[in-house]
Amino acid sequence: MAVYAVSIVGLFPTAVTNLLDLTRLDLHNNKLTGPLPPQIGRSKRLKILNIRWNKLQDVIPPDIGELKQLTHFYLSFNNIKGEIPKELANLPELRYLHLHENHFAGRIPPELGTLQYLRHLMLSSPS
Repeated sequence: MAVYAVSIVGLFPTAVTNLLDLTRLDLHNNKLTGPLPPQIGRSKRLKILNIRWNKLQDVIPPDIGELKQLTHFYLSFNNIKGEIPKELANLPELRYLHLHENHFAGRIPPELGTLQYLRHLMLSSPS
């Protein structure tokens, strides 16, 4: 099951995390605000999470590490801050990790080096 949405304004719609067969969530290029909710960890079958080009804030919840089937995680061009969570290393299938153009602080977690399928990592700060 896939969900694509356009013209969403406001907080991340946590109701989509109740869709237990969801494999692709594409909410890119909307006007989502607030944090990425910890409930995202309930979407255990999620393979692609595309939430780039929004106005999401706060930190990436550690619950992101529950998405064991995730292969693509696009979070670029938001207002995420804090540290890059080491829990991303708990995603054994992760191939694409795009976190650029956010406001992260701290070091890149060395645990990311254990992601054997990671092929594309984008980490840069806004100019």
